[in-house]
Amino acid sequence: MVAALAGCGTQDVVPEREAADALARGEEVYLDHCVGCHGVAGDGRGPAATRLLTKPRDFRQGTFKFHSTSPGALPTDEDLIRVTTLGIPYTSMQPYADLPLRDRAAVVQYVKTFSSRWRSSGARVSLPPPPEPADARTRQGVEKGRAAYGRAMCKQCHGVAGDAKGVLAHALIDDWGDHTNPADFTLGMFKSGPRRADAVRTIMTGLNGTAMASFADVLDEGEAWYLVAYLRSFARPIETREHLAALLLARDYPDAFARHVGEPTPEAARALALRGSDIDAEKQCMKCHSVGSMQARRSNDWHVAHFADPRSVVPLSRMPAFPSLLDENGTPNADGLATIAYIQATALPNPRNVDSE
Repeated sequence: MVAALAGCGTQDVVPEREAADALARGEEVYLDHCVGCHGVAGDGRGPAATRLLTKPRDFRQGTFKFHSTSPGALPTDEDLIRVTTLGIPYTSMQPYADLPLRDRAAVVQYVKTFSSRWRSSGARVSLPPPPEPADARTRQGVEKGRAAYGRAMCKQCHGVAGDAKGVLAHALIDDWGDHTNPADFTLGMFKSGPRRADAVRTIMTGLNGTAMASFADVLDEGEAWYLVAYLRSFARPIETREHLAALLLARDYPDAFARHVGEPTPEAARALALRGSDIDAEKQCMKCHSVGSMQARRSNDWHVAHFADPRSVVPLSRMPAFPSLLDENGTPNADGLATIAYIQATALPNPRNVDSE
């Protein structure tokens, strides 16, 4: 069984004879870890959903954004296990690499029971990525990527500066009727994974259910690698975890951040995190939580949901709600922003140590 799971090929990774056991175990894992956001019925309407900025997936439709298959096609089991393992950065979909592979594979099988599309899908085959050109990671490669960015009209959504402020950015609606934000490349936002190959895969296959279409027919052979090199060149210099935490908060809650903090400068970020440290001490959070123990697996909106209703995201939580950290609209107030900044600054990866892959 373990060997079969480790292979994670393009077919179902759980042998048919073990399907019943896998589904039973998958339901247990789902109820323990997924129901707070995705809901008991897999409809994306769990108790935490209304407070999350990126809405949880409604599994009933059978549409999955991240896939290695043809545009519009269902993902492979390997694709779903990858998302379950790595999570989706900058969203409340946290990584579950700490779960046994058997459990991750089982919950994938259970998630598939919510949509009838899986029963008639047939074999699902990953598309091979284009070969990486020898000069893709050179200065010349970046310039070729700049040309591809212009020709593919990426600026319409992602902006001329790659800051997610394109002219169409405010009008993007996904298949579930929710507003979606383009990736902000100045923050190094690559939701499909940390590797260049992950971004290439997204460019070639698109994100199902969103405005991010496949560009396989627009770009020349291997040109997606040049485009990724250019996208990575947008990343702004960020020296500290505190500054990264402030930039992410300003992106997620721009009005509240501007009102309570101002601009997300390095100096403001440092002061904000220090204030959060004081609040942490005042509320004696350390009695239950250790500094840096969350390993940056929680997004800002997850923390907001946790402050408002801890059991909406952690069913067995004993933590009381902290409405004093939120305003009347459920948005983090000055103390809420500071608390989240402190939590994130203790756990986010050091921006200076990010892998160049």
